[in-house]
Amino acid sequence: MMNKPILDGRAWFGTENYLGSGLTVEIVESKKRPGFYFYALLCRPDELRQISEQPVKAESLLPVIDDFLKRKYGFSTNEMEWRVEDDPSELAALGERFKAGD
Repeated sequence: MMNKPILDGRAWFGTENYLGSGLTVEIVESKKRPGFYFYALLCRPDELRQISEQPVKAESLLPVIDDFLKRKYGFSTNEMEWRVEDDPSELAALGERFKAGD
C-alpha cells in the first residue's frame, strides 16, 4: 500500500473510512490519450458518485481530486490507502470504460 498514487500509466484504487462510510477513488489512464486519466469517487452507503466525463491531465488530476475530497470530507489523497489495480477492467466504476478503450 502507498500513501499517494504515482501517475505512470498504472491504474490505482484508493480507500478511506470516513465517518463509517467507505470512500473509494479509482484512477485509470486513458488509452486514447496517454498522460491523461479518468477518475471516479465513490462513497458508500450514500452512493455519492463523481465520475470524470473527460480525462484529466496527469499533473492536474490529484489537485482536482484533493479539492473535492477536502471540500466534501476534509481530507486528501495523502491520507488514503492506495494500491495498484492489476486488472483495471475489474474496477467497479471505470472497468467498462477501460475495457472499451477510452
